[in-house]
Amino acid sequence: MRIKPKDIFLFFITISWSISIGAQDPIYSQFYNSPLQINPAFAGNNDAPFIAAVYRNQWLGLDNAYQTFSASYDQYFQNAKSGLGMSFLTDYAGGGSLRATKVNAVYAYRLQVNRGSYIKAALDFGLGNRRLDWGRFTFYDAIDPIYGSIGPGGSAYPSSEIPPDLDNITYFDLGTGVLYVTKKYYLGVGFSHINNPNNNFYLDRRANANGLDLRWTVQAGYQYNFGDIRRGSGGSRPDFIAPNFLFVNHGGFKQINAGVSVETHGLLGGIYYRHSDTNGDAAIMAFGGRTGPYKITYSFDYNLSKIALKGYGSHELSVVMNFDTGKPKIDISDCLQLFR
Repeated sequence: MRIKPKDIFLFFITISWSISIGAQDPIYSQFYNSPLQINPAFAGNNDAPFIAAVYRNQWLGLDNAYQTFSASYDQYFQNAKSGLGMSFLTDYAGGGSLRATKVNAVYAYRLQVNRGSYIKAALDFGLGNRRLDWGRFTFYDAIDPIYGSIGPGGSAYPSSEIPPDLDNITYFDLGTGVLYVTKKYYLGVGFSHINNPNNNFYLDRRANANGLDLRWTVQAGYQYNFGDIRRGSGGSRPDFIAPNFLFVNHGGFKQINAGVSVETHGLLGGIYYRHSDTNGDAAIMAFGGRTGPYKITYSFDYNLSKIALKGYGSHELSVVMNFDTGKPKIDISDCLQLFR
């Protein structure tokens, strides 16, 4: 059995992420269709229920690399001046060798500054779980140059690698965020893992572990409306051009997403560029459509990095259901149409 170089590389990135104390959170290319993942203060952009589901399949050229799925619900309650939300995220690495699951509950309070502008502050309460299937890993010292990982007798070669103390760990996570919104632009800051929860599989490292690294994000955007505001079964929505910016810092690992999205007559399009640390990472193209309360968007990441992944693109598909179909509102043309 011949071990392919891409299989060895897949093992390396998967096991490195598995045993690290501060693994990186998944960040969608379509972050605007899963806003609770970057800042809980986005909860409550609509008076009616807002439901979103996003699926990401990353690096398809590598077998079973990363797959991520999330679903969320949020809604604004006028009498309480508050938004409530819930989200669920699950992430699979290495064909399920490492599984991460998280459930979050969000509360956001909205304070009106003046006509058409608001400040929103939020708290995010999460419960996370990580599972490691150690038996599915193949290590270098368990690979024979001729027979591969399985010997002539049909048994796997042994490894001297020491398995972790735990293969299942659950932890409480806490986050917060602030968002300033006007009719034309928004600016927000979100924080995750502010309690530095411990999600380490190795007990002997816990005394010196700092826990899951703090992640903070900065997001900003502007919306230019053009054409007539359409009123129909999906509520009142303008055609718009919206440049957006997202900065993520997770334990020193930095990422920037910058680009522009357009919607006109129910058709959606966008082009973004992602830059990670000191390297250009990916060019992102998105397109989709909106009809009534439904919005469907597909995006493709074309990898630009130099870490043997060029050409291994990533796919994302999102389905959004916005049930805010009531009477037109005075401030419906705010800057968050892309997030609805």
